[in-house]
Amino acid sequence: MPFPRQRSTSQKKKTHRTPSGRVSTLYSQGKGSKHSCAICHTLLSAVMVRSKALKRATKTQRRPERKFGGVLCASCVETLIKEKTRLETGSISREEVSLAHLKYLDRLKA
Repeated sequence: MPFPRQRSTSQKKKTHRTPSGRVSTLYSQGKGSKHSCAICHTLLSAVMVRSKALKRATKTQRRPERKFGGVLCASCVETLIKEKTRLETGSISREEVSLAHLKYLDRLKA
């Protein structure tokens, strides 16, 4: 009886004959999906997809080393920084900022 994690049909199954003659089933993971921006949903560049190379890569090679690296695209981070500055100067109010941006504006340091 396979483990509960192996009962899923999303995993690819392959029968394999071992050197002793016993037939076993190998379970493989599918390809990882490409990462996308949490706000505008564009594909993120410079972020590695799940693979064997990802395991060997260093932390800075896996994703960009900047604010919200690997979560938001560069253009969305740029607009967040502009909105944060405008909020601090008082040129816009908190109600004028979109709800999707408010979540990240609270995490953004001055």
